[in-house]
Amino acid sequence: MTAWRGIVCLGLGLTTVLAGCTGAGMSVASAYGPGIKFTGFGATYDWWPGDSTSAAIKQAHPDADRIIRELLADKLATKGYLRRTTGQPDLWVDYGVHRKTRGGLREASWQPVYEEGTLVIDILDPATGKHIWRGYAQAKVDEADSPAEREKRVREAIGLILDRFPSRGQ
Repeated sequence: MTAWRGIVCLGLGLTTVLAGCTGAGMSVASAYGPGIKFTGFGATYDWWPGDSTSAAIKQAHPDADRIIRELLADKLATKGYLRRTTGQPDLWVDYGVHRKTRGGLREASWQPVYEEGTLVIDILDPATGKHIWRGYAQAKVDEADSPAEREKRVREAIGLILDRFPSRGQ
């Protein structure tokens, strides 16, 4: 469970969601849930119905939530997963957007303070509610980006994250 505790939510906002990650220094990582091997989970998904950070974004910033969900759905479709809106899906998908302040006084040297954004994508088992897989992208946030640049960076982050998620049939 330590891997799941590594990302801390320090604040949400439209600029975090749409500014995404900027600069060449985007780090991406992923991991399967404890004891999980990704086989036999099926090809349908729906959005996590539980209380999550995506619910908070949806309420506070419906356009940002819509954009992120559309980008996730597009990438999942290219990997062979289809959204199921009735009945029990094979997978639940959720996401979160987190922000941290980085920099400052470290190891006796002054470093500039900057904002770091993290986009987290979770895949959960509907039968148990347990994590099957988690992936995230993390980088500096640039508030000066245009809305089109922000969406491009979020698209890039989602692509890089889900490139690590198995395609249907793998």
